Amino acid sequence: GKPDSAVIRLRTDDNPRRNVRVLERLKDEIPADLYAQEFEGLLVAPSNSVYAGLFRRDIHLRAPGNLPEAVRFTLAAEQGPRGSEPGACTDYTRKWTQSQYGVAADYVAGWDFGKEAGVIGKIYRDRRIVVANGKRKLVGTLRLWIVGEEVNDNTTTDHHAQRVVDQWGTSIVVITDAIGAHERADGRGDQDSAAIELLREHGFLAVEPVAKRNPQVTQRVRTVCRALRNAKRLPEWGDAEHPDGYGEVRLFIKPKAAPKLVEALENQRMRDGKPEKDDLHEHVADALGYLTYVVLPVESDETPEWFERPFARRGNE
Repeated sequence: GKPDSAVIRLRTDDNPRRNVRVLERLKDEIPADLYAQEFEGLLVAPSNSVYAGLFRRDIHLRAPGNLPEAVRFTLAAEQGPRGSEPGACTDYTRKWTQSQYGVAADYVAGWDFGKEAGVIGKIYRDRRIVVANGKRKLVGTLRLWIVGEEVNDNTTTDHHAQRVVDQWGTSIVVITDAIGAHERADGRGDQDSAAIELLREHGFLAVEPVAKRNPQVTQRVRTVCRALRNAKRLPEWGDAEHPDGYGEVRLFIKPKAAPKLVEALENQRMRDGKPEKDDLHEHVADALGYLTYVVLPVESDETPEWFERPFARRGNE
């Protein structure tokens, strides 16, 4: 380079006037690569992938409840009150669905209508001791484990629902896209869509749209990315590439259980700043987005104006 030039890296964490509480909240709420670009002054390699920059098979494909050894060791080292079992990662699905929907279900599912796609998941919880304001408290962390998928772009909602019942039973809380729900919000109707009602007729314990309106695409993408890897630099989540620690993972997939979802996470591309509608990867990825948006929501309701996938290039650049 030129002798009179230099690259100066300015990290927000080095600012003595930084708001530590805000930064810690952001680390929990945004993806690791976005934080690296916006707050750590790092160059993030450009790509037109939606999720591939954060998804790794060696990290995210794990047996249900089986956290990485270093994470289990760290959690187990926390000594909580008797009976709190810090370090254990246990199936929390029935308790979560009971608290949120009033039914104790064995599974949760995300469902995208049209080209029918569903992902089947379970919710796990682990707990650890944290110190805040000089006080120790037990804090729980939810993790979403995808344990199956049902994807068929050449069927009806009715036939697809029956296949899910045959494979998984009816003890499921189903989160669908908000097709038809906007009619209630706009005062043009008082019923859910026919597709949602059809799922209910198949006997699932609960079938609810993700919201009155589908969340913005950037909101769903942000939620999934943050679940794949948030910006917390925790040593126990480190690897050979990041020996000092990397972002916490809250979304896992059971090995060999959802090959089409894995393919979508590795191959879905961006076009004009949004995930490409290719009829190949979008529907199963959307189903995951609806489920993740509900189970692992980002606390802030609105997507910041500055949010954009840092490795997403416009169009076909």
